[in-house]
Amino acid sequence: MSDHTDEKSKMPWRPPTRRAFVTMLGAAAAALALREKKLRAPAGVSGATEPKKTIWIGHC
Repeated sequence: MSDHTDEKSKMPWRPPTRRAFVTMLGAAAAALALREKKLRAPAGVSGATEPKKTIWIGHC
């Protein structure tokens, strides 16, 4: 029978923690949201020249 600890010690990296996993999911969601926003932007309009309205998101 093989020893389970030997298999674990051969792994090059350890599995991510719950906090790291949730962070990775959030980063992937943000990347997809930015990608969708860039795809929907009209070709002739630059976002930097338009005046931006500040949006209150409810934080202090």
